[in-house]
Amino acid sequence: MRRALTALAITAAVLFASAPPAMAGTLSVKGASGELNLWGGRLTVTDTACDDDSVYANWRTDFGETIKLKNEIGCGFYKLEDLPLPPGKQTDVIWRVCVDKSWPTGDLCSGWKRETVYNPS
Repeated sequence: MRRALTALAITAAVLFASAPPAMAGTLSVKGASGELNLWGGRLTVTDTACDDDSVYANWRTDFGETIKLKNEIGCGFYKLEDLPLPPGKQTDVIWRVCVDKSWPTGDLCSGWKRETVYNPS
């Protein structure tokens, strides 16, 4: 009995320790972070600074227009959007996160990042 319980505990530990890696791309700059779920295409932008600046993410597909997901909720909050990607296909999404700085200061943005996203539905 003891041997069976030990084997069960070892099996459970191995299964939980070998979970698949996270399926999300991430970006950040001082004051903003973003996450793009690579399975389904959910984009999240989070305000990580307690200041008066809002944050946003820009995203587009190849040859598509650039779309902005703006988060004006405030410090510690996030805003998300399921990207309208074609179902059953892989699509390259180019995206970045930014802090919306007041004029005359330019916005603070990460570099653009290309991710391949699969939309199962």
